[in-house]
Amino acid sequence: KLFFARRSKVAGCGMEALANRLETLQAQVEELSHKLTSELAQVKAGVTDIKDGLSAPGPARVEWRIENVSYLMKEQSMWSPFFDASGLTDLQLEFNPTGGNMEGYCSLYFWCTPGSTVRYHLFVGDHHRPVETDEFVNPVGQGHCNFCSLEAEHDRSTDSITVGVVIEEVISRPRRGDGITVTPLSVDSVVARSLEVQQNMSVTRVEWRIKNMAERISRTKHGCSLYSPPFTAGGGEELWL
Repeated sequence: KLFFARRSKVAGCGMEALANRLETLQAQVEELSHKLTSELAQVKAGVTDIKDGLSAPGPARVEWRIENVSYLMKEQSMWSPFFDASGLTDLQLEFNPTGGNMEGYCSLYFWCTPGSTVRYHLFVGDHHRPVETDEFVNPVGQGHCNFCSLEAEHDRSTDSITVGVVIEEVISRPRRGDGITVTPLSVDSVVARSLEVQQNMSVTRVEWRIKNMAERISRTKHGCSLYSPPFTAGGGEELWL
């Protein structure tokens, strides 16, 4: 009886310790939930000034769909309609189907309001460039003359190509038209990206699987690079391969 009494007492202590641990974990979860709710409310408060479907201070993705790519004038720039995004006005994209000095490569430039400093990245089809930070001092577009292979990103089923810019942040700031679609990045996506950084804090290995490699090699000129989609790992944000 003494033996079983001792076991019962030890078991009781173990259950009490587990109960205390569970109570502590529940308190930590509630505290974290309250903190995230508070941070989400602060983020939402910063993007409530919405005009014409755009979040004035927040990030935005702008897409310009260009039709009849097969009939485009060679070595001649095309200009998107003017558009507003992220609190900036009179923005424009410049696309040249054969503007690069490398055969088969296209050019893309972002024209922004002079006096602005913007953190952004450009894309043509599925080909994205890394995030850049540029100061637009004069009315001159920023971008790349040898952006990527036009043929690799040309959607032949619709004879179209989609180019654009993702405005990550407007560091300093001083009419849309047909063919322009501006999609504000949601508050939830911004919060989700912050949470992703925390979740991937312990990640030390990242793999990038590249599809259709033979075709990409055949269309990529010597000295030009491919870029992975952005990812988070080890506490870093907007990492690229």
